Amino acid sequence: MGKNGPVMNGIKVLLNNNIEVLTDENGKFLFDAVKFGNHILKPSAEDVQFDELKVQLTMSTTDLIVKPSNYKVCFFVSIDSASGINIPWTINIIGTKYRHEVQTGSTGSGCIFLKPDDYKASIYISPQDEEAGIRFGPSEHVFTVESQPIKKLTFSQFLGEIHGIIQCLESCRTLTVSLRPSKGNYGSPRTTTATQGKFIFREVVPAEYLLSVDKEEWCWKEPTILVVVNAKNVSAKFEQTGFRLTLNASHRTTLNYVTNKGHTGKLEVSEGTSRECVSAPGKYVFTPASCHKFGSAPLTWDTSSLQLLSLIASHHQVTGTLISREPGPFSITVKSEQNSEAVIGPLIASHSDKSVYPFEIWLENGETVTLIPSSSSNLFQYSPSSFTLKVADECMFSVVQFEAERALFIKGHVKPALKGVTIKVIGDGEELSFTTNAEGFFVAGPLDKSQSYNVVAEKVGYIMNPPSQRIEVEGRDMSTLKMSFNAYKLAEIIVKITDENGEPLEGVLVSTSGGKDYRQNSLTEADGTYIFQSLMPSDYFLRPMMKEYNFNPPSQMVEVQGGATVNVEIKGVRVAYSIFGHTTSLSGEPESDVMVEALGIGSHCSGLQEEALSDSQGNFRIRGLTPNCDYKIRLKKGEGINSHVDRSLPKERDVHVSGTDYKGLVITVMRPFLQMDVSVIVDAEPQFVSTLTAELYRDDSLDSPVHSVAIGNHPFFMLPPMIMDNRTYSIQLLSSLSQNHYEYIIKPVSFVANSSFIHMTIPFKPNLKMVDAEISRSTVFGLLFFVFVILIILNYSKVQPFVLQAIETYYNKRPNNNGKSSTKVISQSQIPCDTAYIEPVNVRKRMKVRKT
Repeated sequence: MGKNGPVMNGIKVLLNNNIEVLTDENGKFLFDAVKFGNHILKPSAEDVQFDELKVQLTMSTTDLIVKPSNYKVCFFVSIDSASGINIPWTINIIGTKYRHEVQTGSTGSGCIFLKPDDYKASIYISPQDEEAGIRFGPSEHVFTVESQPIKKLTFSQFLGEIHGIIQCLESCRTLTVSLRPSKGNYGSPRTTTATQGKFIFREVVPAEYLLSVDKEEWCWKEPTILVVVNAKNVSAKFEQTGFRLTLNASHRTTLNYVTNKGHTGKLEVSEGTSRECVSAPGKYVFTPASCHKFGSAPLTWDTSSLQLLSLIASHHQVTGTLISREPGPFSITVKSEQNSEAVIGPLIASHSDKSVYPFEIWLENGETVTLIPSSSSNLFQYSPSSFTLKVADECMFSVVQFEAERALFIKGHVKPALKGVTIKVIGDGEELSFTTNAEGFFVAGPLDKSQSYNVVAEKVGYIMNPPSQRIEVEGRDMSTLKMSFNAYKLAEIIVKITDENGEPLEGVLVSTSGGKDYRQNSLTEADGTYIFQSLMPSDYFLRPMMKEYNFNPPSQMVEVQGGATVNVEIKGVRVAYSIFGHTTSLSGEPESDVMVEALGIGSHCSGLQEEALSDSQGNFRIRGLTPNCDYKIRLKKGEGINSHVDRSLPKERDVHVSGTDYKGLVITVMRPFLQMDVSVIVDAEPQFVSTLTAELYRDDSLDSPVHSVAIGNHPFFMLPPMIMDNRTYSIQLLSSLSQNHYEYIIKPVSFVANSSFIHMTIPFKPNLKMVDAEISRSTVFGLLFFVFVILIILNYSKVQPFVLQAIETYYNKRPNNNGKSSTKVISQSQIPCDTAYIEPVNVRKRMKVRKT
């Protein structure tokens, strides 16, 4: 073995499947004492294959040259364990004459025997593996099989590298770069740290990837870069284009900005949360240019901190116009709901149209204001005269258009000159008032020229002539009217009342009567005076009245001449005194509408009684108490009196009245306890208690319960607190027990809510319904029939002949069509199909003799 090829030693050679030898170090083998004839040689080895040789041994046979027919070629597929792929690989082998396939094992190795030839070997990669980024190097092996086996041809998985740089607007700090597959579920995301703007990913499985820098607050030319790793390393470059500004705006707006380095620009900001990019580093100052105002503008922002910028509108722009054919110093008064006012103006006419006066105001969201046009010259009237609006959460443009035109003015005077005359101008349900000056002149206006008016002049103590004047203005082109009134003074009585010390007495009731059906009762004012005005000439009777005082004179007759002023002075003398006090609750709150009385005690004062009602602040004053008397102070009793008060602390108090008022009396009152508690015990077996629910009804609304209480497992329960309102209530128990199985009747229990506590017991005694022991005749018949059928089924073979005989007898004996019974022999086919037919053994047929 081995001529023209390497010497192969240790090869096993089998002769005729019987004798075995091994080749020596020279590749030779020898079989001794072999007979002449035909023989079969079978060489075999581990790494080569031989064809079986048929040898005819003769005298002329020389040495045999044996060569392998196939040589072993082995492949190894090396793949990264981190990829998670560990499957058999198919290797395609293409020769000049033949094609072969070999599949690797779980270790990645696979071998095949090939004939000498030139070959190309490559790995088959499925679409799924290719999508997962599986690549091998080399992509194919080119080899020649000559005279030696090939031990190992290796395919190694290709793992690439991704190199990249990051270009920053300022110095690049330490940044994190992410790498993730662009599609599919192959592989997991990876990150690396870029230092000085450079980064690298090693051992990257071939595939498509997305690269990104984990710096969302920066803007990038390409925030994500698609890279494809196939059979070589790749590179990528990130370029920062700016800084990301995050805004939260309540409304759309434009932001103009300037930086500390002089960069300017503007941003269009949408409503809600948005992100914008600014290209220059540094500090920014943003100024909103919008019909909204955003808090404390301008706003500052720094690229080194990148904080959220909030734009919450605090005010909205509202615009309108005023139109006037005549120029004037117009203004707009803005009146809020709280009656605060702000004036906008003077308004400036539009450059394009001098008759148009635009105006704008800034108002808060939801604010309600009234716009009132006016002019400092007060010569105009306006349509509409005012406009009320509620600001929406948006800008409001051209909400109103006021039209101004010269108004009507009424000028006049009162003769003789009289100050303080009220001039009332009444028109179209509206009344305006004006006053004359010291010379008696007045100016009423501005007034609407489209209306007609009544003008009335009034002053207490005077009669005007004429009392009123009618002005018809509609259809007349005028702006000023003139008129006059004549005033005639009436008589008056000035009453002044003082006490014995000369101090004015306030609140004295002065009754005056006289003249023609004249009567008036009035109280003196703080200065102790009252003026009875507009009196006709006559005699008048005056009488002052006030508890605790006697007056001098007690009454008098006063003569009044036409237009005269009569002064009357009256002295009051104190003859009784008062107790000043205060009613309060336990918590210190004032108690109002409490009736307090003072009862005289002692032999000389026992018949005296006075009372007073406390006001909203709890203060009271008991007047008319006799000096040198003792009084018992207490709450007044009686039906309908102090019904909201239970008692007082102390119950009574003794007070001695001397020659002065008694002050500082405090009475603490207690309100009645109006809460009522109701407790109930259900008299029932324990197993029935949990089935019960209690419902409380009021007598005037029996269709809907006031309260509903689930009793639970304990028979005792309490209703929610009630008010003692003296109404009738009832408690109704409801049970979930089925009345098909239990008999029970639950009657409602009534009570009146007039006490603080009440307890009651409600019985519940259900009885289990008894099953009727008597069995009806139909039930007995049904039971017997059922037993009979069971016996027939169990003894079918014994009763069958009797059943058949009964059926035969029935059919033979039943009536014919003439109503007569007939005898008929039935055949087997006439028996019902569900009955087995058996020929009766005792039936004999009667034979008829045929006559011939």
